Amino acid sequence: MTVREKGDLARFAVKEEERKSVSTTPVEGKKRPTTEQKRKLLRPGRDMKLSTSHIQDLDSTGIVDEGLRVVERHKDGEALYGWLEFKASDAIDLGLQVEYDPEPPRHTHIVGWPAIQGDRRDKELGLAEKSTPHPLDPPRHPK
Repeated sequence: MTVREKGDLARFAVKEEERKSVSTTPVEGKKRPTTEQKRKLLRPGRDMKLSTSHIQDLDSTGIVDEGLRVVERHKDGEALYGWLEFKASDAIDLGLQVEYDPEPPRHTHIVGWPAIQGDRRDKELGLAEKSTPHPLDPPRHPK
């Protein structure tokens, strides 16, 4: 059982369309998810913030529980399909910042995204390369 350390972050896939970003099932012999598929889950919102959760001191069961809470809070959340895991230092190394938000508990934002779309895409891809997918099959639904 792995317990996550300080600086470990998760971005949860909570909609069916995000499932490909975490699925590790090969398609036609090709490894999945691709960096481009993971990048889609790592795009900041219109407010230029990427909502994540810090998962320090959680094992996989605790991360699933946190992900289910995210599904419940997400206005169009459907189920927990899995998550991408990376380190805060991966974002910082790309020139981004991590802001810890006390409400809701464990919430963080990745901020500092470039305004120029091509530059932002490069950072999204860089973070995607560093992230590890953790799919859930079957997906989990909040109670």
